[in-house]
Amino acid sequence: MLTALTLTALKVLILAGGGSAEENHHSHLVHVQALDHLLQDRGVDPRDIVLFWADGTAPGPDRGIIDEAPLAGESLIEGTALDAATAIGSRVENTIFPGREVRPAKRAELQKWLGKIGPSLTDGDTLLVAVTDHGEPDPDGGRETAITLWDDRWTVSQMEQDLRSVPEGTRIVLIMSQCHSGGFADLAKRRPNLCGSFSTHSDRLSYGCYPHLAVQEDIGHFMHVTRGLAREGAIGPATDLAMLTDDSPDVPHLSSDAFLFDALTEEMGQNGGDVQGYVDGHLERVPEHPDWQRISRLSARYGIGMLDGYGATLQQWDMANLALDTLTTWSDRWARLYTQTRNRLAQPLADELVTQRPEKTPRRRRATDRRRRLKARANAIENYRKALSASPRQARQIRALGDHLSRSSALMIQLEQQEAALVRAMYLFGRRAGPGGLSAKAKAQYSAMRTCEQTRLIPSGAPPPPSLRTHGQSMAPIATNMSAVVTVQPGFLGIGYRQDGATKNIIVDQLVAGGPAAAANLRVGDEILSVDGWAIEHPVDFRAAASLAVPGKTIPIKVRRSTGAVVLSIQTAAAPLPPRPPAIGEMVPPLQLTAMDADRDLPVPGLGRPMALLFWTTDCPRCEKTFEPLAQWATRYGVQILVVTGESRETVSRYLAGRKSSFPFRIGLDRHGESARLFGVDETPTVVILGPTGQLMEVRTGSNSKISQEPPSLQGSR
Repeated sequence: MLTALTLTALKVLILAGGGSAEENHHSHLVHVQALDHLLQDRGVDPRDIVLFWADGTAPGPDRGIIDEAPLAGESLIEGTALDAATAIGSRVENTIFPGREVRPAKRAELQKWLGKIGPSLTDGDTLLVAVTDHGEPDPDGGRETAITLWDDRWTVSQMEQDLRSVPEGTRIVLIMSQCHSGGFADLAKRRPNLCGSFSTHSDRLSYGCYPHLAVQEDIGHFMHVTRGLAREGAIGPATDLAMLTDDSPDVPHLSSDAFLFDALTEEMGQNGGDVQGYVDGHLERVPEHPDWQRISRLSARYGIGMLDGYGATLQQWDMANLALDTLTTWSDRWARLYTQTRNRLAQPLADELVTQRPEKTPRRRRATDRRRRLKARANAIENYRKALSASPRQARQIRALGDHLSRSSALMIQLEQQEAALVRAMYLFGRRAGPGGLSAKAKAQYSAMRTCEQTRLIPSGAPPPPSLRTHGQSMAPIATNMSAVVTVQPGFLGIGYRQDGATKNIIVDQLVAGGPAAAANLRVGDEILSVDGWAIEHPVDFRAAASLAVPGKTIPIKVRRSTGAVVLSIQTAAAPLPPRPPAIGEMVPPLQLTAMDADRDLPVPGLGRPMALLFWTTDCPRCEKTFEPLAQWATRYGVQILVVTGESRETVSRYLAGRKSSFPFRIGLDRHGESARLFGVDETPTVVILGPTGQLMEVRTGSNSKISQEPPSLQGSR
């Protein structure tokens, strides 16, 4: 073991809360162990490293693991009813750290430890706080983000308060890799001698969190910064290395990077300038400088072209985001159609499938139970293969949709990485411009952060194996990828339809004015028999066939009228982008929801009473915890609650049948995901609050304490 080359104290707090056993993924343990082993190898006494892990040393399960390799053909049923019916899920285990100090990842425990260790620290000492965990956004869209603890949370303001027990002369270094971690960069403004490395911004997700044992372990900010720390010894150069090697869409940056742009924005706003003009006007163009070399390496590695300034990079980033927004819309549509089309074969198989799914299996039988479930899943996949063979037309359509989804997904991955690389480059351009335009106070703060970031925590040395992942091949230029978005754009016919309740036939119900179908002389009431050779027997068949039609191509559409079958020619258009989500205060359009209870109408927004939409899934443990406080909150403010899910009626029915108590809210089925997309919902639980006249008031995501807190907009509604 090496001896640390310092006489000052280094105390280390490594935090991984995880929320619950199912959500505390195995990768959190990999991260904790990687940093713990590195610090000990470089001379840090293990007694100076305290682990705040999930439930601490409690004997119950605290970590979710998937150790089985994917079954052959598993992708065939992924996302379908058959997938849900045979899902195995992760197993949960208790984690043991022999001979180590391990405390529960609860705020009270963090306060207790900081209160104890704080008085023992003095000027020149260092406290390293390293977080690998889930994170929660600020429900108000700001920077008051939170770390997910064990059935608890730790916000930016709470951490600031709890760190007051540490003397201001003690240096505090943060390594934060949770989602929305950038909100905690603000702490560097609030107290001296604090700096940090962050995986992402306050409004972005982070990467590297997986339950799988077999997944590659060097994904994401935490592992790359840990490896950089091994090589460089300080978080500044460690983060610079992560900027070049982290292939995820993370945006590694330092507290000084965030502070500089915030301070420049404030300064330029007061003086009538702009950040872009300042940065480009003060760039020190020295090709030999390490930051310029990093920019050049980012350009080559990620295919983002020659970057010669902040303004040009910002412009390219804006275009990349526009392309990503469009691509996300098309990719989501292909994913839905792909799953819905496969589900036509999967649903009958799932309905026939009989599996015992005990909620609590004795420990000695858990391994046997998983083997039984694996066998049942393998059998289900084989039965699905046979169903595909017996339905060659559907098999062809599934393959066609799968090809579109694969191309859009591959394009999405590269564009997300390139967008993140552009953000990293913008931070580097900011550094090259420097803090010259700031006030004397801001300059001093910036300089102190840079010094803190460059100061060694541990002796530098060779990084441990395995070597970091690299691209198998160079990325396509970002301009090529942005142009390729149009190649995955679905077709559009301009037809509204309904399914006849008696015959199940697909009937033209509406024609979009000026659309392709109207120009082709289709009529309301026509029964659609085929589109471009695809037989139409189900609404999914029609949606898939219309989307697969190449924009600009003339295709045949066969319909039945009272006079008999007619074949018309229709020139397909490109699918239009859906309208943008409503802004706060704007009226919400009618929601495309179906009542779970067919004999009861769903409540309608805008009839004089506030409404809260809880976006929920049956496999979301955190969602269950929101029910009671949300119900109390709704009663207090006279708010209607409507639970919204994109899952099938059958999936929800199975869930409801297995509940020990009645479900407390009405349920609306968002089968095509329109409502989730309308409000930008991409994680659960999420609550959307609508005002008495149907206007959007708030969108909240996170734990029950955030979801059910008092809404300022309803304070007068008691």
